[in-house]
Amino acid sequence: MDPMEDTPSTSKLSKKERKKQRNKDRDRKAYEASKTDPTSPLGQKYLARQVRKHQNKKGRLEQQADELKREFTWSDNTEQVKVQEKMNKVESMIAVESSEVKKFKICKNDGPFPSKPEPSELFEEECLLAPDELRDVTKLWLYKADNDIVVEDFKIKISGHDYKTLCKDHKHDGWLNDNIVDFYLQLLAWHCELQNVYCFYAGFHKRLLDNFQDCLTFRQRHEDFLQFDLYLMPVIMNKHWSLVYYSQRDHKIGHLNSLGSSSSLILDPVIKFFGKVFHERGHSVRKPDTENHQCPQQTNGSDCGVYVCSFARCLTIDRPLNITPQQIMHFRKQIAYEVAHTAIIDRFY
Repeated sequence: MDPMEDTPSTSKLSKKERKKQRNKDRDRKAYEASKTDPTSPLGQKYLARQVRKHQNKKGRLEQQADELKREFTWSDNTEQVKVQEKMNKVESMIAVESSEVKKFKICKNDGPFPSKPEPSELFEEECLLAPDELRDVTKLWLYKADNDIVVEDFKIKISGHDYKTLCKDHKHDGWLNDNIVDFYLQLLAWHCELQNVYCFYAGFHKRLLDNFQDCLTFRQRHEDFLQFDLYLMPVIMNKHWSLVYYSQRDHKIGHLNSLGSSSSLILDPVIKFFGKVFHERGHSVRKPDTENHQCPQQTNGSDCGVYVCSFARCLTIDRPLNITPQQIMHFRKQIAYEVAHTAIIDRFY
């Protein structure tokens, strides 16, 4: 029999059905190639097609999110709750598609083949805010002008522009600025009941690197500076946030980095600073033990500030560092609510 002839099973198919079968066979071979040899031409073609498919889905969902935001602005309070629920579902679906795009891109570069996608309901269920709390945050993100002041405390003014850095969608990259990080850490310190917490402002670590000697004249809180149990120092370097902590109670110091490992370049000046300050003020202390935490890692280039806020919260309440990317997406909204109301709600992951 001629190998090009249709088999009895396929000869009965119509031209359209045979074409559909050939496409199905082609897709199956491409799928298998992408799993066994993702760098092969067939595997690369399949993976590129998957990236485009999920990017297109994400784009359509983002358009839907924009339409819902417009609907939210036109609705009354009762309708806004329903629209907010729809927005939450769409945002969860966008998060799934974003994750799929990233996984297939990694596979294209000879990474592992993507596992089955997480159901969007898992992303949605992680939100700890009540519907009315979510509505408050959404209203501020949509209505607040960039120059308007959302809240002022701890000698920090949070403008509408600052506040919107907590929003992450196709129009906002979600990279937190120093005002938000500083305000939230000061808020955590103010509300912490388990231990006395001192939070440095974001620019302090840069001062340590640029002019270490000048930092030794540090006089904020004067002698009280030595009486804290936990010191938190947010670090901003090359537009990436990380967190240094020093526990005087446990005599341990560490650097939490959601995009890699701890860095001696960041940690060594801090160890030196505490040693000098304590010595100059008459306290004899040994060098603290350095902890090497395996902290959660971010899956994009803009969540670092949110991870720093989550690490700080875990440290102040003695909780393990185990927040997930799905939870980080919702923790942004929780930070936004807590900042706007200058209060820490009794819910955390």
